[in-house]
Amino acid sequence: MLLTTSLLLTLTAATSGQIGLEIADEPSGVVVTAVDPGGPTAAFANVGDVVVSVDRIPVANAEVLQAVLGRLEVGDAVILVLENARGRLGHRIAIAAPRVL
Repeated sequence: MLLTTSLLLTLTAATSGQIGLEIADEPSGVVVTAVDPGGPTAAFANVGDVVVSVDRIPVANAEVLQAVLGRLEVGDAVILVLENARGRLGHRIAIAAPRVL
């Protein structure tokens, strides 16, 4: 069963920002299913990338990712590590304010 979670808008009441990705829990991990072209990950994230960690915390599933993002504030700088066929690469991003789509 696939669980798709949108991270384009506020995840929970405690979450004050976004990283501009839509994701799905899959056997291979937390997979990017869409990238917000105006979000902080637009320059490097691609559909099919796997989210490995955020703020040095391993991301095993969407629930963990939501918990990590829930403690961050707009403007916080974090390292987002993504993995794809070319390997793993960390990107420094600033948590963005939620956008109304």
